[in-house]
Amino acid sequence: MPDRARIHRWGWFALAILILGTFWLAFLPLDTRVSDNFVPLSRKLPAIRCFLRGGCRWMLTSRAVLIDWVGNVLFFIPLGAALALIRWPGRAAAGWRWAGWVVLTGALISTGIELGQLLVPGRATDVDDVILNTIGVVVGLAATRASIAVVAAARRLMPP
Repeated sequence: MPDRARIHRWGWFALAILILGTFWLAFLPLDTRVSDNFVPLSRKLPAIRCFLRGGCRWMLTSRAVLIDWVGNVLFFIPLGAALALIRWPGRAAAGWRWAGWVVLTGALISTGIELGQLLVPGRATDVDDVILNTIGVVVGLAATRASIAVVAAARRLMPP
């Protein structure tokens, strides 16, 4: 079984690095003319449909939306992993409480970032970002849970 204290230390270290990087990127003022979006998927879903069908006259915009979607998910995968390590209960088959805490905390962090961007010139608050960031947290949690299970199984197979 992996050392719980060591796993928690790595989780806190990773979380500190991620929070510093996230806040730097999220609150860096930009010179863009974007507006806030409080209606889930109202802007991005039509662009994704257009991108998948091909032949859109505004292909550059739909491609940027696809990159935005993937980027928001990928950027929060490490946060989900770090939160999972911090709250890891010490067994490979952790319950739903642990997973729920990780997802809720990740969603709250994302919501805080988006609300904070209301105060930064050139930044826009987008509810889609909260949804996509939370999906990234879930992926990070699942990957961490699977990794812990693999390490625990491998250690059981190793001779003492």
